[in-house]
Amino acid sequence: MGQLSRSSTVSEIQRINDQGHADEEEKIKNYGWRSLLAQVIATSVPALLLIGLGMQLTFPTIVIGDLYNNPLAQFTISESQSSWYGSILYLCQPVGSFLSGYLQDRCGRRSCMIIACMPAIIGWILLQKATSIPLLYAATFVMGMGVGFNDGPSYSYIGEITEPKFRGVMSSVINLACVIGTMSVYLLSVYYHWTDMAKIATLCPVLSLLMVAFIPESPAWLMSKGKYDTALDSVCWFRGWVKPHVVNDEYREMLCYYSSSNRDKAGKKENGLALRLRWIKNPLVYRPMVLVTIYYFSTLICCLMPSRPYLVDMIREMGLNADHGLFLVLFGWVQVAGSLLILYAVPKYGKRLLTLVTIGLNTVVVFAYGASTMAVKYGWMEPVGYIPIIAYCVVLFSGSLGPMSLPWTLLGEVYPNEAKGFAAGMSTAIFYLMTFGTTKLYLTVEMAMGLSNVLFTSAVFASFGFVYLYKYLPETENRTFSEIEQFFMNKPTQTEAELV
Repeated sequence: MGQLSRSSTVSEIQRINDQGHADEEEKIKNYGWRSLLAQVIATSVPALLLIGLGMQLTFPTIVIGDLYNNPLAQFTISESQSSWYGSILYLCQPVGSFLSGYLQDRCGRRSCMIIACMPAIIGWILLQKATSIPLLYAATFVMGMGVGFNDGPSYSYIGEITEPKFRGVMSSVINLACVIGTMSVYLLSVYYHWTDMAKIATLCPVLSLLMVAFIPESPAWLMSKGKYDTALDSVCWFRGWVKPHVVNDEYREMLCYYSSSNRDKAGKKENGLALRLRWIKNPLVYRPMVLVTIYYFSTLICCLMPSRPYLVDMIREMGLNADHGLFLVLFGWVQVAGSLLILYAVPKYGKRLLTLVTIGLNTVVVFAYGASTMAVKYGWMEPVGYIPIIAYCVVLFSGSLGPMSLPWTLLGEVYPNEAKGFAAGMSTAIFYLMTFGTTKLYLTVEMAMGLSNVLFTSAVFASFGFVYLYKYLPETENRTFSEIEQFFMNKPTQTEAELV
């Protein structure tokens, strides 16, 4: 990746100064409603991708519920096949994440979002034709590759195009989009067979592919390639289709940050794999990567995510007489409610406080759920089928308000620009590898340990995650990239209070 010289940086800043024909009073920081509208339009493209992602991640719940030991289905899947189908998406995803991490730096965030549409379209078409287990696996494999191209580029793009005051909200909007995808699957399952649902789901990547042609590339990536004029046009577009002199101040700040700050810290001028391996040794990369990884693991545990593909079977085992589709719709609405509330809560309370409150609440609920399960097992209380439903509703609502949404927003904030594509791809790959492992092993572990012990163990690990995040998670809401970078640059034992 090319490195800008100090002289070229100074000359570029001087060129922008000369171009601006307004005085200091005309340099606007508060761009108004047109800027917000432009950022909303740009956010709608990754939002559509994330709706499709939510549908892809939730679809195994419906398919397993229909095919698992069901003699009336066109074909059936066994317990082992169910565990593979429920987790294979997460196994394939890291391949896409590693590729997207490389291609983000070479081709840009926008180009990676275009690439993400293709395997999604192919995967949904294969799923419509799935009449056997091999076809089912093939569709999921292709989708998994596409999922890897979704998360990193989408969150990097949102983090780089939005104003700091809107960054948290916009990132939460695409988290809401993922939940809407989940809700859509649950709702459609009440009325349609899953093969018909796959036809409807194909619309999301198709619409994304059409809309991405109307939004510009990230100005940060354009600057990293020395395309200053195009970067300036991009900033003008995202700030409400304004004239260059209006964004003069912001553009100069961006130019100084992206051209000198990260490149001076990245090490020697190298290309390819050597440079990426050097990034991992950089504290500006590995410290936030450790933080995000522990946050992801805490999310998996405290939100009971490994059990999601088996929800239909779990509802049946609870002895509830109502149609399982109604409970799935309830779970979907609960997640939508949490994802809507986060749009208000993030600007008001910040990401750090929301993280600690929601993970703490989920830890307590998971422990209480385990205690009630143990009490029923030993005959200390009568089984109450709605206790697990209530517990899941609380976990899903609190999770959507915090740990299932917020760590994804960090991807576009905590990594330096030079390494953002690579590091975001690595982080999402690590998350999906952990998700694959825990999902694949869930049934085996539950049968060996029992549900109550699984829940108690989850609560213990979640509490460790809470302590770590309390000590090391900084507040990134409404903070500039320079301020966030300074936190990870300093001694690793500092607390959030030191991020001024």
